[in-house]
Amino acid sequence: MSIFAVLLCSGLARAGDSNVSMHEGGISVIAIDQPLSRVMAQVAAASGIAVDVSPAVDKPVSLSISNRTLESALEQIAREHVLNMITGWKTSASGSTEIATVMFLPSSGSDGGGVVIKEPSVHWERKARRQFNKDKAQSKREEKRLERAAKRSGRI
Repeated sequence: MSIFAVLLCSGLARAGDSNVSMHEGGISVIAIDQPLSRVMAQVAAASGIAVDVSPAVDKPVSLSISNRTLESALEQIAREHVLNMITGWKTSASGSTEIATVMFLPSSGSDGGGVVIKEPSVHWERKARRQFNKDKAQSKREEKRLERAAKRSGRI
């Protein structure tokens, strides 16, 4: 289904509109030319999590996400708009882990290093998969380089 069809069905047909709803463990988000911070404020209100959007990435966005898990929807938003997403997790009373807070940062430059964690029960997980893969590939190249150097020197 095209975004236009979804927007017509939802009643959102003009720029500046958005709709966020939670249902049966899933979330649906539809927005047309809304600032990311406003859309994320609606997601926070509907889901009960804390969301922080860096002013550097607070630009108008258009989204169409239907019946996805909260984590999956947030990852899609970060991926589609080339953002780093840092997710804070907490353990519920039943022992399961759930998202407590999310931060959206620019994909280049900031890595969240200046983030102050105010709640000790929240465990942070960096969701910048591209950077993780880049670092992993770099470390593999370094290991191979060291292995080749050791072979040349006759240690292996």
